[in-house]
Amino acid sequence: MEGASNRILLRNWNSLAFEVRLQMRLSKGNVDLMAVQEAHWNIIDALDHGEGKKAGELLRKHICNYPS
Repeated sequence: MEGASNRILLRNWNSLAFEVRLQMRLSKGNVDLMAVQEAHWNIIDALDHGEGKKAGELLRKHICNYPS
């Protein structure tokens, strides 16, 4: 995509790449969606309470523990 020297094409590809990776992970069937949802709500709650450092730690833990 980068070789095409087309910024619009590259931007669209990058936005779709996230969706494709997400769908591939979810299609494996071994993702506990309730646990993922809880992790997301915990991050949002920390942000809502102005606990940016805690939110960052929760986000880092969530990303590092997410199955690939």
